[in-house]
Amino acid sequence: MAVETMPQAVNVNRGAGTMEIVWEGGRAASFNLMKLRRICPCATCAESRGENPHPGLLEARTPDAPAPKKSLGLPILGDVNKFQIQGMNHVGNYALGVTWQDGHQSIFSWTFLASASDPATPV
Repeated sequence: MAVETMPQAVNVNRGAGTMEIVWEGGRAASFNLMKLRRICPCATCAESRGENPHPGLLEARTPDAPAPKKSLGLPILGDVNKFQIQGMNHVGNYALGVTWQDGHQSIFSWTFLASASDPATPV
């Protein structure tokens, strides 16, 4: 999929819990806010998913070391504000900044959102 440079519109439907991006050319992509928050690319969120946010900077695990534990929390039992958007802003010409109701801030590059909205990789 070709990555669009900038969207024509970004709309949030708080009642439905979705965000829609209309890309140049009129193609629209819809994102579930809960799923969007879960794929936040920041280091804090990556670590909470058990991912290494800084490959090469942290010591490699030895083969016999246990894998980091992932959170088993159920989102329905968690803080519902975590999945609500409080505000959005452009980050330069390359990304969308999202401030979540719980105060967390995410930066989603347009490239990341365009690839995540590819029908082959649904969000």
